[in-house]
Amino acid sequence: MSRWKHVVVGDVAAGSLCAAFQLDQQNATLGEVRNFRDDLSIGRIDRLMEGTDERFAWFSRITAGTEFGEEIKDWLSPSLEEAYGKILTFDPRDRIVIWHSGIVSEQVTLRYLVSRLAGHELWEVEVLTDATGACTPQELLEALKAIRPISKERQEQFRKSWEVLLLSQSVVRIWDNKRIRSVEETYYDQQLIDASSSVYQSAARVVGMVMGTTNQIVSDTFLNYRLRRLIRKGRLEAKGELTTLQSFEVRKRT
Repeated sequence: MSRWKHVVVGDVAAGSLCAAFQLDQQNATLGEVRNFRDDLSIGRIDRLMEGTDERFAWFSRITAGTEFGEEIKDWLSPSLEEAYGKILTFDPRDRIVIWHSGIVSEQVTLRYLVSRLAGHELWEVEVLTDATGACTPQELLEALKAIRPISKERQEQFRKSWEVLLLSQSVVRIWDNKRIRSVEETYYDQQLIDASSSVYQSAARVVGMVMGTTNQIVSDTFLNYRLRRLIRKGRLEAKGELTTLQSFEVRKRT
């Protein structure tokens, strides 16, 4: 059994890496692909080393009253338990490869994993694109050629960076000038307002415009939450039921 264990963030990245290994079954680092299914760019992380209760409570709060909020109780808690339990449980002899790129969710995850997996043999693959999941299997194989151990000095830098993140109760993090920066929950609010117009348009369209124009990678779940907050604060007007992005329209206040 191969001792190589590859940790990636998200379903798309995991699928692409599995496909890459199918193309190159003789690869020297061929091994199990572990999918860490959590987005650490949003939500509370200051108590993450103690458990996932705070994260589950935060996701439950921001999705309350939506269709997604009704579903979340059934799958999110077990999903978090698996992500932070089985997925991150390794044999002491394993060689753990952490894949990361220049997006904030993968950068935060890199620091968390290096801190959590102290004492293990840690390696890294840096993907020089927007996101690991944006790569083709062939591009991932090319990136894999530059695999390298994470030096003790580099591990210490990541651990110190993680400790700084733990000092903040911020629920939004961005990648700014090659560093992680904690920002206010309202960080995307003005972008949502700017994407709205004086006539009603689909909430999905407004959120999609922000996702397509911002220089960050941010989930539609979080933008949906902030859009509904702007409506409740009277900064935007809406018609329809605020249950899904497809079920209501939004416009600037007239």
